[in-house]
Amino acid sequence: MVEDDYDSEFRYGARAVPCLHGLDVDGRVIYVGSFSKTLFPALRLGFLIVPADLVDSLVAARTVADQHPPVLDQAILADFIEQGHFARHLRRMRVAYRERLEALTAATDRYCRDALRVRPTRTGLHVIADLDGADAARVSREAATRGVEATALAAYCVGREEPANALVLGFAAVRPEAARRGMERLAASIEAARRR
Repeated sequence: MVEDDYDSEFRYGARAVPCLHGLDVDGRVIYVGSFSKTLFPALRLGFLIVPADLVDSLVAARTVADQHPPVLDQAILADFIEQGHFARHLRRMRVAYRERLEALTAATDRYCRDALRVRPTRTGLHVIADLDGADAARVSREAATRGVEATALAAYCVGREEPANALVLGFAAVRPEAARRGMERLAASIEAARRR
């Protein structure tokens, strides 16, 4: 089993949910982590925690995939973590992201009260918001024309079951003062989608 745990460091008012790797008594879970969300995407560094019997195979696969890993970047990141800077950074970002989540939720309540409901969010960098009276894919297209990224939840779903009529909204990159403007535009997008 592979566990991709890319944003579990960001939780808001909730205790951390144990990762599957931490609960795995048989040593069969491969834990995948990334610094793209916690630091910045251009860093392009991640890590694996693997069962001992898979280490040699994964090292061989890594060697075939890339002969020149970013050794300097890895060394700098290791020092950054060892000196406690990473832990401090995470604490600061949890406060900032919680503030941004609260601003997004408040703006949704103010501008889209009857049309859009943000589901309770305790972790991560995105929310799911359920739509009433408008198709999520249509709202997504209308929002794009207004410079707002609001992806229909269906874009993330595979299978026969019909996904909820909902939008996925990222909040980590949206400062609180911009949440209001974005939500005003999203409200206009919902209204335009309803008219069609």
